[in-house]
Amino acid sequence: MPRKRPGALRAAPATAYPRRRRDIPGLPSAVNSAIRRVIDDSAVLGPEVYDAYETWARLAARSGPTWRHLDVFCPCCHQGGHPRDVLDRLARRLPGSAARTFGRRLAGMDERIVRRVIPDPFAPPGPWWRRCHEFS
Repeated sequence: MPRKRPGALRAAPATAYPRRRRDIPGLPSAVNSAIRRVIDDSAVLGPEVYDAYETWARLAARSGPTWRHLDVFCPCCHQGGHPRDVLDRLARRLPGSAARTFGRRLAGMDERIVRRVIPDPFAPPGPWWRRCHEFS
């Protein structure tokens, strides 16, 4: 077997492992590709989209008796803002069928969360996820 020339070895990338592609589990590959394109093309959205999705999905999957404010936003933990705000910005930037598929997934999670929350009458005006308390 022929050996590699020294110039070819020096020209090889310095990373030992290829960059791992991050996907949202359960979504079709076309939707994940559209999400990656939006993230790559956008100056507003970045990799925090995946963390926001994981946070919102964890909140939707949670069960058991709790009473706490639904505001899961922590400025030091969530870059880009409230997780649901980040997902809303992403949904508005996705093209056609990818937006519909992602919107259906998001609506399903929202429905599970809405069943467990009550409105906060003293909250300032804003989206529903910022004006609720969880009670289930």
